[in-house]
Amino acid sequence: MTIPATASCIIVFLGPPASGKGTQAASLAERTGMGLVVTGEMLRRNVAAGTPTGLEAKSFMDQGLLVPDHLLNRMVGETLREPGYLKGVILDGYPRNMAQAEFLTSQLDAAGRCISHALLIEVPDEQLVRRQAGRLVCRTCGTVYNKYLLPPPSEGACACGGELYQRSDDTEDVIRKRLAVYRDNTAPLVEYYEDLGVLRRVNGEGTPAEVQAAVLTQLEAKQEQP
Repeated sequence: MTIPATASCIIVFLGPPASGKGTQAASLAERTGMGLVVTGEMLRRNVAAGTPTGLEAKSFMDQGLLVPDHLLNRMVGETLREPGYLKGVILDGYPRNMAQAEFLTSQLDAAGRCISHALLIEVPDEQLVRRQAGRLVCRTCGTVYNKYLLPPPSEGACACGGELYQRSDDTEDVIRKRLAVYRDNTAPLVEYYEDLGVLRRVNGEGTPAEVQAAVLTQLEAKQEQP
């Protein structure tokens, strides 16, 4: 199936940490040729380029603070007006709250564009906890394993021989708190996009290929609606 990359095709990916939404967003962008906006990459690109918005955002990042909504909104608005994003766009990591969602809608309305699909990748909390609490990272090459789902070739060691470690924030208590914060912030977005008639739920429990097939099925179903 081919998803046409038109100016009216704006796809938002929603999903909790470790749901795989970033993988799916990148795969869809590669498959369709649509522009991909990833919040973290957008921030780093603007900081590296020394744009006015990037420099203002950097002042918060250097203090370990979250970049305020008004700066993220401005950066997204500027990005969507770039030539590479005037056709189809996929958004990963934005919007994260209602203020951002409402800003995005207003920007798109002003440009005669709209959200065509909001894809919610759903994974049970217990599986999300296993995905994150089992994560092991190689200190030497950065390869990521999972002691439950993708164990290393030998205990405590990467295939390259490097030592494996677990991030300090990958504990079950911290992960469950992250999930609670996500639910609090995202629940209103789910209702918002349901009310707009563009929300589509995707089962994220399978392999990346299986989830991608489910994503494409949802997009195809949406396209066929009158």
